[in-house]
Amino acid sequence: MAFLNSCQVYICLCPNSFMDKQAKIVWAMSYMKAGRAAKWSARVFRWEEQPENVGYHKFIDWEDFRDEFKREFCPVYVDSAAINQLESTAYFQKSRSVDEYLNEFQDLIREAGYSDPKTIVVKFCRGLDTQIQNAIATMPSGRPSDMVPMDWYTAARTIDQNRATNEAFRSSYRTLSVALTPSRPATFNTVRFQAPERSANHQHAPTPGNPVLMDIDASRKTQPLPFSCYQCRKAGYKAPNCPTRFDI
Repeated sequence: MAFLNSCQVYICLCPNSFMDKQAKIVWAMSYMKAGRAAKWSARVFRWEEQPENVGYHKFIDWEDFRDEFKREFCPVYVDSAAINQLESTAYFQKSRSVDEYLNEFQDLIREAGYSDPKTIVVKFCRGLDTQIQNAIATMPSGRPSDMVPMDWYTAARTIDQNRATNEAFRSSYRTLSVALTPSRPATFNTVRFQAPERSANHQHAPTPGNPVLMDIDASRKTQPLPFSCYQCRKAGYKAPNCPTRFDI
């Protein structure tokens, strides 16, 4: 059907590109070059080459070609397949958006041939997300009628979009709250220190020609210096966790 629809779109957009009805058919068959399509088009051309068919065409016009194309390549029992799917849970929304669910649902309803609005609404509500269905069914005012499927479609879309917008707002609010909450200073249960490597001056005992620099901070190196924030110069946290990072 996608191939046939593409052909029909091009014919509608460029009607002057075809001299007559047969030109449309031959143009469409020129793309049927593989698989069953290639074998089917070859049979059509062989039929037209038969002596008894000289001067005749297999198809009278584009509509005749389209009907034969559908009988040959499109599913025969489309309505039965759609009805079976609507009677199961295969068409349920699940993790999809309302728009994706609605597109498939409307195709199934059309293929199944359902026309009763009450039946359509029941099928739609059965496969709809439970939270959305409950929100529509319990609306204090403006609840859509069970006899108007389009009103249910519109309400489901609206609630789904509102929920997505609210989730985006809550997500950004949670992120901002975490950024504004000062973190506690890090606590170390066990701190291990690695002895610094001896410098070249400490490899040997000091001599008059090889003096050793005196380390006046040697006693302070036994304890690590607490880290401080580069933003507010306070100790206990770093700049990414500073409570004054955001100036509201």
